[in-house]
Amino acid sequence: MSYGSPAYTFYFLLLNAFPESLVLTLALFSLLNLRFKAGKILAIAGLQTISNLVEFLPVNPGVHSIILIFTLVIFIYIFTGARLSKIFLWVIICMIIITLSLMIYAQPLLGWTGLAYDTVNNSPFLASAFIVPYELLFLAFALWKNHYNRRRGLFLDT
Repeated sequence: MSYGSPAYTFYFLLLNAFPESLVLTLALFSLLNLRFKAGKILAIAGLQTISNLVEFLPVNPGVHSIILIFTLVIFIYIFTGARLSKIFLWVIICMIIITLSLMIYAQPLLGWTGLAYDTVNNSPFLASAFIVPYELLFLAFALWKNHYNRRRGLFLDT
């Protein structure tokens, strides 16, 4: 399975992009004090998953990240009507946390498994396995923050 092939793209979207988009959307809903509404969350995660196809465009990797930041902000704004400045702030903070967490655990994990970075990056199965730690971190945080918001009555009506 080669990078960019239809099979690679399918597995990338299914195993990497959708779970990442779903967990990030849950975390952002919690940070923005929005109630978890399955329809909105799945719609945003689905659209963001499709937006992850930008990864296959022939542009610099940093441009991919910027495009994905803007699409996520736009989707959350369209579906929730939350304040744009708060959405941008939390999306940027989440992206920084993702980057820092990958910097912290990726190299030790590569050494522990004996795999090269290119090997992991060129396999949607291995790439999805390597993002599990920060996805679990974001999922646990989203569920805790949602519980905290519910107990304190901090939800915003949108």
